[in-house]
Amino acid sequence: MEIHGSKSRKTSVRLKFVQSTNNSGKGRIYFQIIRNRWVRQFNPEIKIPNSLWLGNEENPYTSDEDVNKEIDWFFSQIEKCINILEYTKPEYTADDVVKCISDISQSLVNYIMKISDRLSLSGRETSSKHYSSLCKRITYNTYKHCPVCNCLC
Repeated sequence: MEIHGSKSRKTSVRLKFVQSTNNSGKGRIYFQIIRNRWVRQFNPEIKIPNSLWLGNEENPYTSDEDVNKEIDWFFSQIEKCINILEYTKPEYTADDVVKCISDISQSLVNYIMKISDRLSLSGRETSSKHYSSLCKRITYNTYKHCPVCNCLC
């Protein structure tokens, strides 16, 4: 996906897949963001079996529809970040795009925690626990927090 900025510059976003060295293992998907010949990676921690990868950068990327939706969601978030940076900071870098995407992921976690707190205050403990559990899964998968002590181990 090529996202055009000013006439002389553009930002490219490419989807990449690194196969597992173990044939029965899971490979990982990452996004390569290129701006002014600077290349950075954004790793959303999407792991799939090697056999599901179709090997192209156009949808469908994999033979798993849920993974394709997740990849499309990340593409849309990356595009949103690039559009925001085009208007607010025209001399942005690929690092700025990666930071913006990470901030969006963190703001989602904060939003889910607020919902969980509101549900708890209204006496809906079971629903609150479900939201807290979802938040912990997102946080662990994205930032690799330790599930035992909730720290960055």
